Amino acid sequence: MNYRTTFILGGVFLALILLLAVAITIGPENPDQGRALFPELLKATGVDVNPGENILALRLERARPEKQTLVLKRAEAGGRWRFEQPFQGAADNFAVNNLVRSVLESRREQDRDASGSLAETGLDRPATSVTLTDKDGKEHTLALGKTIPGAMGNLVFARSSSRGNAIQVVMERDLESLYRPVGAMRERALLGTEADLDQFKLSTGPTGAKPPVALRKTQGTWRYESPAYGLAEPAGLPGAPGAQPGGPDVGSMLRAIGGLRVEQVGEREGDRNDFVADGVTDLATQGLDGTKNRVLRVEVDRVQNPGSPSAGTKATLLVGLDKPVEKPAPKADSKALPFKGYPAMVEGSGSVVLVPAGPVAELLRLLEDPALIRDKALLRLTGEPDWIEINNGLGRLDLVKTDPVGGYRLYRPGVAEGQAVEASAVAVLLEALKNGRGRFVADSPEKRKEWDLDRPEDKRVAVRFWLAGLEKEDKKEGGPAKPVRRNQPANAEVILGKRQGEEVAILRVAGQDQAVLFALKNLLELAEQGPLAYLDRKIPSFAGEGLTPDAALDQVVSVSVAKGAETRTVSRKDKSDSWKFTVPPDRAGLPVDPQAIRSLLVNLATMQARKLVAEKPAPAELASRGLQPPAVTVTLTLQGADGKPQTKSFALGKESEDGGVYALPGWLDRVVTVDLSLRSILETPWENRQLFASLDPVKVARLKLTGWQAVNGSPLNLVLEREKDQWVSRDPASDFPVAQAKVGQLLAGLKGLRFERVLAYSGGGDSALGLDPSRNGLAIEWTVEGQKDPVRLVLGRAEGTGLAASVSTLPGMALVVPKAPFEEALQGRGKFRQ
Repeated sequence: MNYRTTFILGGVFLALILLLAVAITIGPENPDQGRALFPELLKATGVDVNPGENILALRLERARPEKQTLVLKRAEAGGRWRFEQPFQGAADNFAVNNLVRSVLESRREQDRDASGSLAETGLDRPATSVTLTDKDGKEHTLALGKTIPGAMGNLVFARSSSRGNAIQVVMERDLESLYRPVGAMRERALLGTEADLDQFKLSTGPTGAKPPVALRKTQGTWRYESPAYGLAEPAGLPGAPGAQPGGPDVGSMLRAIGGLRVEQVGEREGDRNDFVADGVTDLATQGLDGTKNRVLRVEVDRVQNPGSPSAGTKATLLVGLDKPVEKPAPKADSKALPFKGYPAMVEGSGSVVLVPAGPVAELLRLLEDPALIRDKALLRLTGEPDWIEINNGLGRLDLVKTDPVGGYRLYRPGVAEGQAVEASAVAVLLEALKNGRGRFVADSPEKRKEWDLDRPEDKRVAVRFWLAGLEKEDKKEGGPAKPVRRNQPANAEVILGKRQGEEVAILRVAGQDQAVLFALKNLLELAEQGPLAYLDRKIPSFAGEGLTPDAALDQVVSVSVAKGAETRTVSRKDKSDSWKFTVPPDRAGLPVDPQAIRSLLVNLATMQARKLVAEKPAPAELASRGLQPPAVTVTLTLQGADGKPQTKSFALGKESEDGGVYALPGWLDRVVTVDLSLRSILETPWENRQLFASLDPVKVARLKLTGWQAVNGSPLNLVLEREKDQWVSRDPASDFPVAQAKVGQLLAGLKGLRFERVLAYSGGGDSALGLDPSRNGLAIEWTVEGQKDPVRLVLGRAEGTGLAASVSTLPGMALVVPKAPFEEALQGRGKFRQ
């Protein structure tokens, strides 16, 4: 590529960049500007901007729906519209903006001017004319003449100042907003919406006058100004603590004030027109003279909200209670209800309207009972407290959250370090107070004294809350860090006094607001709890903190359970050894079930208390809970790190009132309650009750059954041997084909056999047990490949639903085994014949 070519391409590229910049600066034209009646206004604003934003005045002269002239103005571009003619008052901003926009965006139906004279098109004396004045004072006019039918609807002849007053044809429906009744363009909200208000005052007079009720919102919180009741019940939010959905509160009153509005303007056939009259000066004729009529006065202050129709203004609505209005429901609407309402007027406006009776009744409720929306919550917090101070007869407790992510820790006199706290205990306290509701009672210094609400700080029962109370941790040299609270008043305080029947007197303090209420007495019981109610209910492991349950179990070399005169003990040399019975001595031959011991130890190592009952309990306290002497004592011997054994004890006592059982972990020195299931775990047998777990039926080479004396008069034998995976009878030696499946079922039953209980640990038990073939017993012997000595099981008499039994592997012991695996074998050797 040569220099000239490069120069030309660079120039072309630069020209494209400049063209793009011009296009961006000018912006796209409205595609309808070729037909628009006011193309210069559309071009000036662009397609994404309301072309009426810069219009400050509107004059509309029309012959329908009635002959009238409307004049509306606003102070600034984008501001609020107000009527100046035929009356003065607020306009519906949306409706007026829509009208202005429909005029400015109107377009002719053809690309050329229409033919005809002014007289022929009705434009010599226009039926409708619109004058729009923009922010620069320039007027833009539109005149409408006769209407003629068109293919897609009626057409109307028009002349616009922007088209040189040439005659055009436009769709009549595009300009239908010009013919809406004047009421449809008036502001229907008389006092604004609930979001607009930050103060309201209600009063009546003169007949039946009530003391005024006034409330004001300060820093987002509504408070009474008159009477001086303090906090008001905030608007109920679904799921919020203490919320009373549907109940009277500030929200319901604000909604009632917002509901004082014009409902219908007569725009549709059969609708009422709730705009009654304008220019009214004699208020008594409408029942609105406060010196002569019973009038509800609703005074409001409105917030500085530019989007509101009456931002940052004060207003008073008069409602004539002496002249209730009832109107029947429209016949065309079967679901509509008759209208009930009252005449009303924004003071000074001269315009009388009708407002619905429902919101008026809600506001009158508050006048009748000024305490209706007093805040009945016992505690309101705007966040989670990081410091909770509890004072009661047991001393002072501080629940402190030093880590926003972590939990609380308990600090109390006499304990150097903070202690872990049960999260659910703090949650219960907070939720009980947040969700608690009270009833107001007469307050006076004498009543506070009577109800113990004026006690000195160190003698009262009180709970105080700080949302940002933690300042720092005081790290003393050589000692644990202690939190320091900021020197500032609590965000909230709940003081609890005397019980009053099923209730308790409460003084609620929030900043300068104080209120006396009665609430359920269980709150006093909750506040009077001692430190044990808040401590972490996880019981430390018997092997110490920081060890996993498995590591703790590895250290145990002896487990002993004593219940009354009976003691069971199993021991091992170390974690690699098997458990063996050592007490009582006659169980030494019994195999130990390692899973039973593991289950017991895991439960002890991971115990969770249901309740912490007492610290460093006195002997009398232990005795009262069945812990001295204990009902059950567990003693563990651990292999210490220094090789020396360590002993830990755990005692169980009586059943507790909370559905558990009292317990005393010796390494904790606290009385607690634990689940009742722990007692059952301690009573679980430790023996490995599966007698022949290692038996492999496939490897049994010889099987001998001896018995059936009652059948034959003397014991009979059945001797079977395995040949090439088939059982063959050796006794009887001939004519006895073997039922192979029956032999397989017997061997399978032997493998899964578990004894149910022990009849005797030594001596073989009573001879009456029949554990001998010559005494109607049945002996079963089998020899396994590669083993010299057979294993022998002898079945004797019935014991309950089972059978007495003896096993050669447990010499001297008499057991009880299930009868089911031997039902057929007991009936005779013929059962094994094919």
